[in-house]
Parts: sequence; structure tokens; C-alpha cells
Amino acid sequence: TMVGERPPSAGGGQGRAPAASAEAAGPPLKTPRETADQEVMQALLAPQAAPKDKYQEPMTSAHDIGWNLTALWPSRWSYPRNTCDVCDYAQIYQRSNGRSPFANKDAPITTA
Repeated sequence: TMVGERPPSAGGGQGRAPAASAEAAGPPLKTPRETADQEVMQALLAPQAAPKDKYQEPMTSAHDIGWNLTALWPSRWSYPRNTCDVCDYAQIYQRSNGRSPFANKDAPITTA
């Protein structure tokens, strides 16, 4: 063989495995430990799920009232928190100087 050239494989061919065999292998199988860990995490997180995620139909009369109201919630009852210019200034001042602009000037500087 010449320099930089691959030697032929024992089975003949071009020295490469056929692409179909790599695709046929599929994703690696999970170990029993990974499967058990995943099942435990699902069991721990199941009680924290919203009722609509856990059940197909409402289970109580309280569920009946708001079961299909998710489309209305964000737009109708959303009240974002607004701050005034004075509050914004005070927060920036406190971050940069370590004390409130309204604090006693003789007070020690805090780092938070």
C-alpha cells in the first residue's frame, strides 16, 4: 500500500462497514438502572402534575368550573407588576452604592 492509503479489509470491500448496518443498530439500549431511575422520577413527579395532566375528565365539581378556561386565563386576568420611576431609581442606586438613597448617610454600607 502507498502512504496515506488504507489497507483493504479482510472481507474485501472498501474498508468501511455498510451504512445500512449502522442504521439497523438503532439507539443504544437503556440499562436496567437507567430504566429504574426514570420510573422513580416519574413516580415522584406525578403528584405535582396539574389535575388536567393527570385526569382525562374533571374529578370534582371544582374541576368542572375551570377545566376548559386555560385559553382565557393569560389574557383576561393578567396584571403585570408595574413600578414607578422613583422605585426603579432607588433599586439601581442601592445596587450601585450599597445603600438606599433614603437611608441615613452615616449607616454602614451593606453588600447584598
